[in-house]
Amino acid sequence: MNNLQQKLIEMYIQEMTRKHCLICEDEAKQIRSDGGVKVGPKTLFHVGDSFEHRRFRPVFVGKTDWYNLKQWQSEEPISTHGKIIKNTFGQGTEWYKDDGGVAFWRYIKEITQEINLSLDDYAVSNLAKCDVMYKYAKEKYKEDTPLIMYQKCTKIFNKEMQILRPTHIIFFTNEYFDDLIHAIRFWFDDYSYYQDIKESYYIKQITNSYKVKKRNRTACWWHRSFYYDSSRKKPELQFLRTRHPQGAPGKFKEKIIEWLEENK
Repeated sequence: MNNLQQKLIEMYIQEMTRKHCLICEDEAKQIRSDGGVKVGPKTLFHVGDSFEHRRFRPVFVGKTDWYNLKQWQSEEPISTHGKIIKNTFGQGTEWYKDDGGVAFWRYIKEITQEINLSLDDYAVSNLAKCDVMYKYAKEKYKEDTPLIMYQKCTKIFNKEMQILRPTHIIFFTNEYFDDLIHAIRFWFDDYSYYQDIKESYYIKQITNSYKVKKRNRTACWWHRSFYYDSSRKKPELQFLRTRHPQGAPGKFKEKIIEWLEENK
């Protein structure tokens, strides 16, 4: 276990087992009464062993993760003091080995390989630390995590970023969580300046090339840069909030790579 993982575990134990997760008790009761299952909480999914020591430290962020209850129950707790919080640090490594994979993990793998990053060089997290699942067929569940749980998890996500101190964050979250993301201050508690660099109406045109014709597709695209003050030319942190990779335009991955390369 690397140094950042250990710091994260200490934070999870402090925040989740002693106070934070208690604020979701009412939601958890309602979910159970509606026939749903709350799966979690979980740690973030991956922190590379070299991440802490790199100048370029990207973090990829999803919404939540489709864990099934049996899978979550089989994971090890993070410590004897944090029995309810399962250690999912290894999930990034497992998905990295799966070449087919789901779009979220496949895009992260392909993007990082393209810009010469190894599994040791980046981190992967989610906005929410729990999933809410509803059974719709035998052994089949649909994820439907309510917004209020994302709202309450924002504090934990922010503390993760304060520990990791990334230089770049890619939110594969689409537009639904923009109000939550807008309010996140990361470690800039007294910062005085940020800048939104955006396409028209936060939309980026992506042209796919085909043998017969070219077709324009769009992707939501919000680029924010944080500075300690307005005199700084180089931002301390930049994030890009864009769409989820599932069903994305063919050139979407190239645009993510371009953004990372242009804003290092």
